Amino acid sequence: MIDPRPADGVALLLCGDEGVLFSAPRQELHRLNTMGAVIWCYLEDGLAPPAMAGKLETDLGLDAAQATAFVAQALAGWAAAGLLEGGAAPPDVAGSTANPDWPGYPSTAAFVMETHYALAGVALRYRFTDPAHADLVHPVLAHLAAPPGDGPCVDIVGDGARVAVFRDGVACAGWLAADELAPVAKHAAWSAGLLAADYLLDIHAGVAVRGGGAVLLPAPPGSGKSTLTAALVQAGWQFYSDEVALLCQPDFAVRPFPLALCVKDTGLSPVAALFPQVRQLPVHRRGDGKRVAYLPPPPAALRPAESRATVRALLFPQYCAGAALRVQDLPAAEALQRLLGQCLSVARPLDLAAVRGLVGWIGGLRCAALEYGALDDAVAAAARYVEST
Repeated sequence: MIDPRPADGVALLLCGDEGVLFSAPRQELHRLNTMGAVIWCYLEDGLAPPAMAGKLETDLGLDAAQATAFVAQALAGWAAAGLLEGGAAPPDVAGSTANPDWPGYPSTAAFVMETHYALAGVALRYRFTDPAHADLVHPVLAHLAAPPGDGPCVDIVGDGARVAVFRDGVACAGWLAADELAPVAKHAAWSAGLLAADYLLDIHAGVAVRGGGAVLLPAPPGSGKSTLTAALVQAGWQFYSDEVALLCQPDFAVRPFPLALCVKDTGLSPVAALFPQVRQLPVHRRGDGKRVAYLPPPPAALRPAESRATVRALLFPQYCAGAALRVQDLPAAEALQRLLGQCLSVARPLDLAAVRGLVGWIGGLRCAALEYGALDDAVAAAARYVEST
């Protein structure tokens, strides 16, 4: 590679001892270790690869072969990622369309029942052609009950043994069996609330608040995130969500998104020890085949839709049966990488100011990987992290 240069719109932001490359055209962030950040700085200074290698020998005490290899590896990776002039072009993003096999909206549907809810300040209207379907859906959303409003309309239309869900006349899924209805109806509320909410990043994370300070629990499914969120709520924390952390500009405060906690049948016992009523709840079948119950949060744990809480700590949980508590502090760049690995959506294109704010924000947080086998230990650890900032 001759005289490599950064691609237009790519900038380096320092994050602790490491770095983050932000590509505005590609809407991507890339973590750099200390060596990578140093080489990128040489690149920004206009050095050719041999001069970069020479600087590594002088500045970091590497031998010539090591320095040359590090430079070549870094430049090749950045070119392949489209971060250098002449590298890979940004990918085309195709718009999604509704599945043509999904049901069309039945204009002759006769609705016999109507309920109203509000999520993240968005009014939701649910209409039913069969009261039995309302009996399946309403308990999942009842804690969000609100006066009638002007928001999206969710229609649940029965056709014999099957049922369809439409939001503003567009199908949300294919034909469903009765035990598949509640997860899709809940998702309709989730998507409507998300579309109208004011936020920057949607992170797949539990969120609980104590004394005005929030702990975020970003983690993939199966990590024990929802169970730990339930334990925090049972310990007196406020409930914002067990799966949706909406981070808002300019200070990356988090707002409530309090859909019912999702409890998989495989994790029923630990949650039942906290909230025995979960054993009496109906079990529903999600589209991924998992069987789940929906536990409404206690009314005292809810906060108004306009509330905001300052994030004090990021804890990345992992439940391991029988494991002793293990808390490992994370460097800011690693925490940012893990956090963005659980990012489900970005409400608007990122710019350099937003990313600079994000990097600065995470640099001021306590961040740790949390492995636990006992909920009491994990709750105590979360309290220590929130109260120590």
